[in-house]
Amino acid sequence: MTRKSRRCWSKSIGEPGRRVRLYEARPGGPITRSVFANGKEDRKSLKHRDKEKAIGEAYELVRALLANEKALDEGSVTLGMVTELYKQSPAFATKKPRTRKADTRTLERVVTFLGRARNVETLSESDVQRFVLARRQGVGSLLRVQPGKVVRDQAIASDLVILMTALNWATRERTKDGRRLLKENPLHGVRLPREKNPKRPVMLHDVYLRLLAVADQIHPLLKLALIVAEGTGRRISAWCNLRWDDVDFQERHHPLARRDGQDGIRTNRPDDGARERSTRRSSARAGGDRQHVRL
Repeated sequence: MTRKSRRCWSKSIGEPGRRVRLYEARPGGPITRSVFANGKEDRKSLKHRDKEKAIGEAYELVRALLANEKALDEGSVTLGMVTELYKQSPAFATKKPRTRKADTRTLERVVTFLGRARNVETLSESDVQRFVLARRQGVGSLLRVQPGKVVRDQAIASDLVILMTALNWATRERTKDGRRLLKENPLHGVRLPREKNPKRPVMLHDVYLRLLAVADQIHPLLKLALIVAEGTGRRISAWCNLRWDDVDFQERHHPLARRDGQDGIRTNRPDDGARERSTRRSSARAGGDRQHVRL
């Protein structure tokens, strides 16, 4: 094999300060794009070996860099520029790799829908509503969205939260001449879609009674645990952290008692059976008052 055959292909496009370099990391391997922005190198694999396509993408990137500089000089910032600068910022770099990858995909979906060349200052609540409607309907033009697939409001809100984070970051970032990248977040105060109340699994009372009848056959403490859970209506993590001096056996009161559950379901106070079992276990305990209630 000759020395010439081992050389890797490379090509530079643009001028100093706005130069994009294309190269092969290894002979016959995928083409990598390298560009310096804000004094830092942004390196990315194009994941293909088509040299003509890579050169075309490089020219587009050079034009975008020139447009971004012109926008900064004129004081007008595009949505695509804000997201690109945010992805190159330390705030974005401190996220975990998996989070950065997911946020990048989400930003691409939102920015492509709203328009990369869109002036950020022209964004309004109507743009948010248009995206929400398209996301709910599963419009096929959205990136990485299965056409016709219905998603919940929480998924739509998470897409918009990433955009809001980038815009809020831009209001704190300054340009080379000391001006803020954005004077204000144009979407500040816009309400994102919210789900009224997540559906929580609730055990019916007849199912509870049937389980209570056979609880002793499963574990000697299961019956008491069921009574406490049904009486308080709280999660297991809440009543497992109860301490003996938190429970007032005379007034039949504990700090977890409440009238209605989180879903508006009325909860009952612990019955006499639970009270007697807890009293016996409390009397049998040895040690300080701040010991946990061990069911």
